[in-house]
Amino acid sequence: MIYRVQLFRGLKDPYIIGHQLTKAEKMEGTWKYTIILTFASFLLYSISAYLGIGSEGLSKQIYQLTSSEYEATKLLFAAGQVLIGVLGTLLFIFIPALVFWLCSDSYYIKLVNIQLIVTTIILLEKAISIPFHFYLGLDAVSLPYSLGIIAQYITDYQYIILFLAQITFFQIWVIFLQYTYVKNIIELNNRIVLAIVIATNVFIWLALALFAYIDFEKIL
Repeated sequence: MIYRVQLFRGLKDPYIIGHQLTKAEKMEGTWKYTIILTFASFLLYSISAYLGIGSEGLSKQIYQLTSSEYEATKLLFAAGQVLIGVLGTLLFIFIPALVFWLCSDSYYIKLVNIQLIVTTIILLEKAISIPFHFYLGLDAVSLPYSLGIIAQYITDYQYIILFLAQITFFQIWVIFLQYTYVKNIIELNNRIVLAIVIATNVFIWLALALFAYIDFEKIL
């Protein structure tokens, strides 16, 4: 059986696509859609950087640098945002797939195809966040579909706030789809599969929160 990558149908009909993936003997479109999603990530993070989203803190340096130095710093910061966004997208496609593969006896490429589907959700979340940031001036911890808002009321510890802000409706959707697909490929108890999926995503959230917690402006 030949499996052809269907990103949006994979979001809509996970049980049908999951069955196809499980039975597939050959994959078509994996690298094509990896390139497409990487390019989509590049576009989204470029738009975000162009709009100055996430670089508000650089305004503190406007009186400390010459105009040319300030513009160079903004350009460097924007390039860094795009690079990190694209690299993060690629890591999200391949690293969780590697973790799931280590727990299975299936082909790695099948798990990569699962990650291609859920990466679509991650990019959708990024696209939706841009208007909230640009038009409403909301920062990453104040998005209405994340736990960041609640976190700000229950603690003052910034790292915990940043961590809980990573937990969004879209991330829960990611976990649901990963579990739905992976349980058909990994021959383990469903509770163990769920634990592996959740642990993998929690590790990602912790890493992203740590990255957001580090003050890169002082490093620059």
